[in-house]
Amino acid sequence: MLRTHLGSRLAVGIVTLFGAVLLAHAQTASPLAPTGVTITFSPPSHITVSWSAPVRATGVAGYYIYRNGSIAGNARGQTFTDTVPPGTYTYMVAGYDAMNHAMMQSAPSKMISVVADTVDPARPTGLTAVAGTSSVALAWLPSTDNVGVVGYYIYRNNMRIVTPNTISGTNYTDAGMPGGTAHTYAVTAYDATGNTSAASAPIDVTTILDTMPPAVPVLKSVVATSSSEIDVTWASTTDNVAVAGYYLYRNNARIVTLNASTTFFADRNLAARTTYHYTLAAYDTTGNIASSSLGMATTTFPPDTTPPTVPSDIVVANLMPRSLIFTWSPSRDDVGVAGYKIYRNQQQIATVATSSYADTNLASSTTYGYGIVAYDKAGNVSLPGTFQIKTPLVAAKISPVVASSSLPTTARTVSSSTPAKFIFTETLRVGQSGGSVNALQVILIRNGYLGLASTTAVFDVATQKALQKFQCVVSIVCSGSPSTTGWGMVGAKTRKALNALP
Repeated sequence: MLRTHLGSRLAVGIVTLFGAVLLAHAQTASPLAPTGVTITFSPPSHITVSWSAPVRATGVAGYYIYRNGSIAGNARGQTFTDTVPPGTYTYMVAGYDAMNHAMMQSAPSKMISVVADTVDPARPTGLTAVAGTSSVALAWLPSTDNVGVVGYYIYRNNMRIVTPNTISGTNYTDAGMPGGTAHTYAVTAYDATGNTSAASAPIDVTTILDTMPPAVPVLKSVVATSSSEIDVTWASTTDNVAVAGYYLYRNNARIVTLNASTTFFADRNLAARTTYHYTLAAYDTTGNIASSSLGMATTTFPPDTTPPTVPSDIVVANLMPRSLIFTWSPSRDDVGVAGYKIYRNQQQIATVATSSYADTNLASSTTYGYGIVAYDKAGNVSLPGTFQIKTPLVAAKISPVVASSSLPTTARTVSSSTPAKFIFTETLRVGQSGGSVNALQVILIRNGYLGLASTTAVFDVATQKALQKFQCVVSIVCSGSPSTTGWGMVGAKTRKALNALP
């Protein structure tokens, strides 16, 4: 009986063990269970679990992750990061369907032990300090740790600096302290677990007590440029620490504060025919102010009541159904022309600084009246240079048209039957300006080599490139430099080709 009973128990044990083996095999081999569960430890407390999807993954909405048999979380993808305290862990993964029903679990991962990080970072070394008048710049060498240094604590006079209380780099500037004060600094490192290193060797430093003002600045010039403006220039000065800026005085009253890099100021809105006296003082970052410079004085011009001359020699180019370009000879003024106001049908439409304008968004087959008024810095305005022109119904290439006489105050209708042809007689190159350059630009625009708004009367790089294209098209020259081949310069051959154009 005993043998029979023992035999029965042994048989049951064998069957149970065999069943467990079969179940484990079924779990591992089943096409419904995730496979390949692996774990990776990232100190001090993170475990990343990854796995492969089941062979038959249809219907899997996500995955449950089991830590030591209990659900630790879920994931839509095939990785999961777990944060754990010290201990021993193994993981399994099971898919779940849209109703959150768990499917078959994977085989367990390998076992992993997480040990608490109790190792302090190494003591920081190489601490240095550079004193300023109200700050101290600290720097040190990086510390090391068995897991990794997260940051550093800064101590001033044995008290940890609260704001900011930690930094991740290896330098820090402690600001806002009075000059001439002594301080002791030290640095500690800490890791993600909160382990803190021993303090670095302390370093003593005293902020600079700056009582020395900058050197006396020197005015270079005080020049009247109009009836209402005086331009003041000076040389940069020096200081034992640093110049912060300048105070400019007019008739012993401070009128402006300027930064240390500035050496020029235009004093505007002054009275005409009035003498003004200027001095300058420099100040440093501590607030020390230098003695004022030697003064200089000048007198503004008499009141400017003379208007600029009338814009004349107006030329219309590139007349199109909905746009046109016109240029004119620059006006003259006893002080200086500030710009031009453009009028269309007695309404101002633009203000320009150069003697050309491109008007767009016009109506085809429509007559427009234009006026050009020059003005100076004093606000004096010239009589208008005027002309009328009718836009064509369809586009057609036309020659430039003289749109006004030398006295353009009387409106004159422009007709394409009265072309004005410019004859080039001088050499032109980059950097020149004037009427000949303007005529060159008009011709290049009319023949499609230059953009509509390029009549600046200045031989710029855009004009040079357009001219080079023309020279190549008419087989004069296609490469080289102006000085060697004439490419991009109006020389004898190019003048001949330009003058031959209709």
